[in-house]
Amino acid sequence: MRTRSLAVFSMLFSLMSAGNAHGQWMPVIAKSAELTYQTSPDGTEVLTQEFRGEYFRSKDGSEVRTKQQAGATQGMKYLRDARSGNDYVIDLEKRIATVIFKHSLPLLPRKDRNTEDHQGLRTINELECLGLRIKLNGTYIPGVVWTSIENDLPIKQEVLLPETREVRSLYEIRLVEPDPSVFLIPIDFSVRTELVRYPSAP
Repeated sequence: MRTRSLAVFSMLFSLMSAGNAHGQWMPVIAKSAELTYQTSPDGTEVLTQEFRGEYFRSKDGSEVRTKQQAGATQGMKYLRDARSGNDYVIDLEKRIATVIFKHSLPLLPRKDRNTEDHQGLRTINELECLGLRIKLNGTYIPGVVWTSIENDLPIKQEVLLPETREVRSLYEIRLVEPDPSVFLIPIDFSVRTELVRYPSAP
């Protein structure tokens, strides 16, 4: 259950991808970071957890996010396959791919993003980003996702929890098509299904 819960939360960042006026996905190759800080009443913070990885998005809407904790020898991989509509959590050490969600096909970019309730503009990694409040299951939570609307890409997400601040970000971003092999599950990996319910994204 813990693995499934972590998988859902880790994939929410990519769920917020928007889509351009032509209904096509912007291809992306980037590096990613997930940082967790313990916060104190006096405002000081201590880094308690750090994951690094890579992010890939194809023009067909397929997505991959890898993450590995600092010092670890193996990590996790999250795949959204535009051909099947499946979201996978891939355990690279155990060589198991788990289907956790099935989307209706075709996977299309979102065009209904509400940009009225925003938190201003900010330049992040040389991209102009609009700050959008985070709404899950109809309720706003403390935090903001900074999104490059032009490139249909969430660049940085900050979530404030009791005594904790979590930051997910993309950097060294290139708007190019990834190698197709990135989106394939190795043929010697086992595949199983453990469906979960995603919170509704904004």
